[in-house]
Amino acid sequence: MKMKKKITIKNKLNTKTYFIVEIDNEDWGILDRRTLQSFFLIDEKINFVDEKQEKEIIFAIKKFCWGKLLDFIARRERSVWECEQYLKRNFLHSSLSHELIENAKQKNYLNEIRFCEMYIQSLMRIGKSKIEIKHKLFTRGISDSLLTDFLDKFFTQDKEIEIIKVNIEKAKKKYQKYDSNIARNKIISFMIRKGFQYYHFIDYISDTTI
Repeated sequence: MKMKKKITIKNKLNTKTYFIVEIDNEDWGILDRRTLQSFFLIDEKINFVDEKQEKEIIFAIKKFCWGKLLDFIARRERSVWECEQYLKRNFLHSSLSHELIENAKQKNYLNEIRFCEMYIQSLMRIGKSKIEIKHKLFTRGISDSLLTDFLDKFFTQDKEIEIIKVNIEKAKKKYQKYDSNIARNKIISFMIRKGFQYYHFIDYISDTTI
């Protein structure tokens, strides 16, 4: 006689809508109340299922989390790392998470190259420095090699000068109430905090422009 699997439904998400499904003391993902009820699973209690039911429940979890992943991706372009972390926050088992991520990549819903291009361009439009953008990409799991390739592609010398001038203008407005010497020092500090190299921007700051 085959052993039945122990399934525990945990309500640890501070919501009455979604519940964590634990199979043999291992989290496998989340399901909504209606789906749980279709399997006659009761929350906060131990349930026992056979192998067939276990496979059906795991399939339901995968289907449910796939829908949530698509919603997550639809809001804006995402990196693979962001999606992995999103699924992790939904307690999805690593084997299912890997499967969903690979499926999204195969369908071109996830594309690291497209993400890098769009993300870098959007940050450049609001005047972010090369170092700021590099940090933001790094925190989203982009590899150094890919990151460097795309920064070199988009951050031409002319574009960097343009962004430097935009930030100097922002700083000038921010510190316009100060006299010229204090304002100049504050602008220099502002630019350094933003990640610009001193020798890249100093020539664009002069007493006559403050």
